[in-house]
Amino acid sequence: MDNLISVIIPAHNAEAFLPECLDSVLGQTHSSLQVIAVNDGSTDSTPSILASYAARDPRVEVITMPGCRGVSAARNAAIDQIKGSWVTFVDADDALAPHALESLLKTVRRGDADIAVGHHVRVDKLPSFMPLSPGRSKVSLMSGETAMVRCLHQTELDGSVWGKLYTASLFDRKVRFRDTRFEDLDIIYRLYDRCRRVCMLRATVYYYRRHENSFISDMKAPGRFDVINVCASILHYTQLYSRRVKRAAYARTLAASMNVLGLIWAHGLEEPELEAQCLKYLKLYRGTVMMTRAARRRDRIGALAAHMPVVILRRLLRRRGRKTV
Repeated sequence: MDNLISVIIPAHNAEAFLPECLDSVLGQTHSSLQVIAVNDGSTDSTPSILASYAARDPRVEVITMPGCRGVSAARNAAIDQIKGSWVTFVDADDALAPHALESLLKTVRRGDADIAVGHHVRVDKLPSFMPLSPGRSKVSLMSGETAMVRCLHQTELDGSVWGKLYTASLFDRKVRFRDTRFEDLDIIYRLYDRCRRVCMLRATVYYYRRHENSFISDMKAPGRFDVINVCASILHYTQLYSRRVKRAAYARTLAASMNVLGLIWAHGLEEPELEAQCLKYLKLYRGTVMMTRAARRRDRIGALAAHMPVVILRRLLRRRGRKTV
């Protein structure tokens, strides 16, 4: 089972993209796979697509959720069924590069690490040609704490769970996805915290598809601003950690607060409590973030802007209010 990789794919009404996703997974150059596809209350042809693939390929296992429970519950149900020594996550509207899992597995083993991270590309549609190998790609090695810091600073490492390969032992009963939106950000820093080492492969392994039906594009989606609650959890989690970890948590919270305020003000939303909380975070962390060299340049500029009167800040953030958090 040392070579077996469990691939977890939650799917809700994913008929438009699911076949391409499954083809990219089953066509991997690394063939020792357990593909756990979770039908999360789909009302389109997703169930029949999954059944068809499971009938053709014994590596595909299908879990059917009782109703639409959400991506966190779907992933947790799949985690309970993993048989592999390694785990990866793929969203049903995305795809893997053909060499992705083979390259990530080689990387994580060579670095004696717990997580291997690859690069991703944002696409509107999948490219007609994908390379079968990563070529000569650089690999960097870092501690779990450094990975957590870079993730929270949004420098080099992002806050997603896809595009990565994890040792299965990271997902014990203490680490599961929580019932929130921005569930990836909510868990990824905790996973990095449990690592001895993290490897980063500078090669494209994942294709992230942009489309109008995605959660991040829907201003009215439930939990659209849950990122602020997730940041509150990050602040609580890191309060006893080193100075650089806490500063990274402050920077991530300030960045989320600036973006949420921009969305609220640009779209004329009535969210007085949320607005007040975001303004409170700006006041608390603007000074520290502005002086933190490890923070992104845009976050340090944002921290400087947060010293302006609210009426001026409102005008500035309205212009960038359609950007995502």
